[in-house]
Amino acid sequence: MPVRSGMASTPASAGRAVKGSRTTLRYSSLAVITMVAVLLAALLYRPDQAKADNPPGNTYVALGDSYSSGEGAPPYLTSSCDRSTSSWVTGFAADLGAGVGYTNNACAGATAADVINQGQLGSLGPNTQLVTITIGGNDLGFGPALTSCTTGVSCDGLQVPLSQFDALQASLHSLYQYIVSLAPNATLLVVSYPDIWSPSNSVCAPQTGLMGTGQIQLLNSDVSLMNRTIQLASYGVDRTQFVDSNTDPATSTPAWTGHDVCASDGMREFNGISDGVSQNHTAAAFHPNWGGHAIWSIIMYRYINAHGISITAGGGSGGGGGGGGGGGSPSPAPNPPPWPNPAPAPEPTGTASSTISYGPPGGGNCSYSSDPSGAPCN
Repeated sequence: MPVRSGMASTPASAGRAVKGSRTTLRYSSLAVITMVAVLLAALLYRPDQAKADNPPGNTYVALGDSYSSGEGAPPYLTSSCDRSTSSWVTGFAADLGAGVGYTNNACAGATAADVINQGQLGSLGPNTQLVTITIGGNDLGFGPALTSCTTGVSCDGLQVPLSQFDALQASLHSLYQYIVSLAPNATLLVVSYPDIWSPSNSVCAPQTGLMGTGQIQLLNSDVSLMNRTIQLASYGVDRTQFVDSNTDPATSTPAWTGHDVCASDGMREFNGISDGVSQNHTAAAFHPNWGGHAIWSIIMYRYINAHGISITAGGGSGGGGGGGGGGGSPSPAPNPPPWPNPAPAPEPTGTASSTISYGPPGGGNCSYSSDPSGAPCN
């Protein structure tokens, strides 16, 4: 699958096979509604396999929601958490080097509270050297809101009150502090959500369902504010860094330009609605596909290289969503020599809602319940 010219590595070179292009399907509006009507049930959290039975202290532990579990890149190892060996976590762990034990405890549908309450933290310990996490989207109800909007019921759920972002920032800050307390020798990388939607607010039925340009514009604002919230929540947490998954660390250029959900077959690195249907797994919609996860793993590996984060082999067996080997005498992973971890940024003086523009230019109430096909947001 082609990779943007700014990305020197290809998904294949990262050691993962990338599935072939998908043929765009055409459906009537009624069929689109039928396809995505089950998204809400598929995106809801199902905790029966959320807890990972792994010994504490794995070298690398991945936490969070569907964007880390591997949603969008089947087959899945667990029917509830949708963990996949094609996830970016698996590819990233392989890039860390042979012998780096890892576990993926991320679970589709998880909230910040679920990370604690459903046992995702059980693999952390003094031998853990690296932790990654994607979390926050489900706390704001983006899954049900997308289901409602793409089926033409109502898009009001995309208008998340700014107070909820502010509350989430505080919750994430506490969660990050708790994670590093359980892994006292680890670096925590809090990872942003990717730019799934076209920056020009394009729509492309059936991939985007019944949403119009106004809704896509609002979604782009939601993602920007969500990522800013995640970044601000990481400030002041020891050994914690924010990773912008939308920027190639090697070139400082946008990582997903031309690969959004409306891109053509062979260039699209995110599943749309019809892609989820073709996989017989509608929850895959609006998540990276096989190629998207492969590119994401390259972004992560380039980030740790650029920031001198070094991992040594050993420390636990794999588990959760698949794992690498462990044991044996430690040997350096193929990373640059480490340098001191940057000091935590100072506590933010404001909140996400006070530091970023929310919604479309000119404001407006952006209520689409009466016109789900896409009235301008003004």
